[in-house]
Amino acid sequence: MHDPALPPRTRLRKVALVGGGVFLFFLAAFLIRALVSFGSPPFLDMVSGTEYISGEYGQVIARLTDRSDNPIADASCTVTVVYPDKSYFLLDAAMQQSAEPGNYYREFTTPTITGIYEETVTCSFTRLGKPSAIKISSSFHVSVALNFIVDLSIREREHYDDLLRRINATYEELLRQFTESNLNFNQINESIKSGYQGLSGEVQQQFNQTNTILTTQNQDLYADLRDLGAAYINIFGVPQP
Repeated sequence: MHDPALPPRTRLRKVALVGGGVFLFFLAAFLIRALVSFGSPPFLDMVSGTEYISGEYGQVIARLTDRSDNPIADASCTVTVVYPDKSYFLLDAAMQQSAEPGNYYREFTTPTITGIYEETVTCSFTRLGKPSAIKISSSFHVSVALNFIVDLSIREREHYDDLLRRINATYEELLRQFTESNLNFNQINESIKSGYQGLSGEVQQQFNQTNTILTTQNQDLYADLRDLGAAYINIFGVPQP
């Protein structure tokens, strides 16, 4: 606050002291933040770590950031992975930078050996002109249960495919037998029809012959009856009643 009792030189000195104090405060805050961000050790976190089945696609993924969670994208990272018996699966294998800044990854195909695999990621970088390195360890699991489920699924699929093949083969065989039986039936039907037509012709011919004979016999009988009537008139002189 302006104090009219103070001489001008004193007031100027007071303003300078206040302004200098404010400047020093912000400078100290900036330096503290810079020391925290650049002078403190960074963070290295494992992003991956999961259950796998043998022979599938896998990745080791790690994220490197400073204390303010800013990504460190100029590091060189490697990974070492050991089998459950602690022999090496990967030894200091180079990791690649991900499309996400600060993330580093290494691709691999999971082995057939089941169990827990230990993985260690080491990242080297330069901060404030000083080389530094940081490492972190994690694990992933190649599961017996998951492998069993996959094997069971494969066997069930093979069994289903085999059953489907058998059903299709049986269907094709039944269809073939049905077609063959239908063809035989048609042939038999045609044979019976032809035989019937031949037999019908013979029966009709025999019927015609019999009808002719009976007609002739009837005509002869009628003629004999007429002759008998005429003779009766001649003998008795009166017509037959």
